[in-house]
This record gives sequence, structure tokens and C-alpha cells, in this order.
Amino acid sequence: MLQLGANTERTPEAEQAFLECNLPAIFLCCERIRRHAATEGAPYELALDKTYYHELGHAIMDTLPARAPNPYNETWGRVIEESLANLIAYERFEGTEAIWIQRLIQRQPAEYLGYAAAQRLLVPYDRDFWWRYYREWMEWWFWYYHEGRFWVWGPDNSGAMNVENWKAFKRKLAYSSELEEVWQKFAEHLLVAEI
Repeated sequence: MLQLGANTERTPEAEQAFLECNLPAIFLCCERIRRHAATEGAPYELALDKTYYHELGHAIMDTLPARAPNPYNETWGRVIEESLANLIAYERFEGTEAIWIQRLIQRQPAEYLGYAAAQRLLVPYDRDFWWRYYREWMEWWFWYYHEGRFWVWGPDNSGAMNVENWKAFKRKLAYSSELEEVWQKFAEHLLVAEI
């Protein structure tokens, strides 16, 4: 982690603070953020804010119990986690700032790009009455979607609901992976919709 920062910027005090931190923390590499902002012509402070909110999004979604398999280690889990973290960050901005954030996100790897699609399709949690029909609905929906026939829109707060449902899914991973297939299909949707 410490090797990611520029040697000319790293101080012994900062290095020691990093090494001694044993509490939940968010560490940002300001040199990399500054370089990314400069590449896009974006204001540095805005890129810094976006990065902070993105990393805070990961902290908000950090609900994985001990000894549970980590979905982030799978491509589909990384797509969902990074897309939802970008969604959390993007929703903090309005107007011109939101346009800059979109531009900054567009240059990120594919797994980060599904933030907008995550706002449009709701992945319900199993407590919903109609959950038992969801798998069939998803198969039907994907068939229609890939045929290019229509687009499914979720409620206005689908993004926030997807974050909450993802957190609930991760909480259950220690003893059940029954919903994993649905989230894998959602990850496919995020990739297909935004690339």
C-alpha cells in the first residue's frame, strides 16, 4: 500500500501513522488522485471528494461476516462492489460537478462503470413476497434485454435499495449462498449495460 504513493511525498510521520493504524480507516493516495484529475482536466478537490465518497461507499458496504467467502474476490462481486461504490459517490454531486464525476468514472476499468445501470434495475431481497419468482423473472428479463426489446426501470431509489440488498446478501454469506446466482446475473447486466 505504501509503495503506491510517490516517494517524494511520503513522510516518515505518514508512514508510521499508516503502519500503526489498527482501527477502520480510509487511506487515499493524493498523488494518484491528483494525477487522475490532471489527466481529465478535472478540479483536484472534486476528484479527491469523489474518491473519498467511493471509498466510504466500500466502508458502508463492509458487512461480510468473519469466515464468509468474499464475493469481491470473484469478478462478479468486484463489478457489483465497485459499481455500487461509484454510485454512492456519484449521488453526492449535482449539476456540473456530477458531469465531472461521470467523466472521471468513464476512465476507470470496466468493473467500475455500472453505477448508472445500478440505479435503473432493482435487485430485490428475499424478504419480498415475489422473491420466489425472481429467478424466472430475471431469466425472462435477460432474454428480452439481450434481444434489445425493452429496458427495465426500477423505482426511483433503486440504487439505494441495491446497496442495502447487497449489504444484506453479504451478511448472509457465512451460512448461505442461495442468492449468489442472482447477483452474478446483476453483475453481467452492469457490464453489458455500460460498456
